[in-house]
Amino acid sequence: FERNKERTLMKLNYLDVGAADFKLPQNWKIYQPELEVFLFEPDKRSSLMELPDVQVYENALGSVKETRKLNLTRKPACSSFFEPNREFLDQFPDASRWDILDEIQVNTIPLDDMAIKAHFIKLDVQGAELEILHGARQTLFSTLGLVVEVSFHEIYSNQPLFHDIQSFLRQYGIDFYDFTTEYRYNRVELNRTGQLAFADALFLRNPNEIKNMGQESKKHYNMICQVFGKFDLILD
Repeated sequence: FERNKERTLMKLNYLDVGAADFKLPQNWKIYQPELEVFLFEPDKRSSLMELPDVQVYENALGSVKETRKLNLTRKPACSSFFEPNREFLDQFPDASRWDILDEIQVNTIPLDDMAIKAHFIKLDVQGAELEILHGARQTLFSTLGLVVEVSFHEIYSNQPLFHDIQSFLRQYGIDFYDFTTEYRYNRVELNRTGQLAFADALFLRNPNEIKNMGQESKKHYNMICQVFGKFDLILD
């Protein structure tokens, strides 16, 4: 009985990497008491340091331990290790949000070195998503789902694109299932119509693998599927 009680109380570890202006998405709020939230954001212009009841890390994640240059752009959420691709961006209104105002040096660390069991990962790091996944190879074996910002054009020069991330995650039994949000660039006005530029992509572990995992993983997988309305995976 005590072992079952302890298992029931286990929380789902929710990692938000690139957590500037963090707000728990509305579809997760019903499960908020059952979440352990970890935020990663190296840009100190963010107000994350004032958030209660979450664990905040000021270091950046990466593929290896190293010191990297972070380009601080006019809009903080556009800051990146990569250079903005002005040839593409200058075709659209408000391209000045990608103007680089400053540069800082930040230390990166692989997620594998953090020893955090990441049940669910949200990645929004302006082109560095694949680098972070390369530093999370061991972590991914127990990860049940991710939402990753993926690009279809080089918004940042030489950044990996959607197919690169999809191919990498497939090696770990994690499949692409859906786009949760799509972002389009209009050449005349800012209204999210026009050319599809990037999207938030939902990746989930293949349900055939979940059948062989423990009750805690099954519980958390069912929770994630309910959050995103993938009820067929629960039934399967």
